[in-house]
Amino acid sequence: MIHGDITYTDEALRQNQLSVVFEDKELAKETLENVRTFIKSNNTVYLSTHTPEGLTSLKNNTIMKL
Repeated sequence: MIHGDITYTDEALRQNQLSVVFEDKELAKETLENVRTFIKSNNTVYLSTHTPEGLTSLKNNTIMKL
């Protein structure tokens, strides 16, 4: 999953924290919850945008666990 800037890091996703950049905070929260719901229901390789963890996850096919 390429998530845009919902969260910048895997840990932020695990902690249910938004990134610091969004135009509509309520919509961003809703989108974050949709992403988390999807990941909980589907094996997902999550690609963080601001950490090397995303590249490692892609290379190793690491499934995100929440």
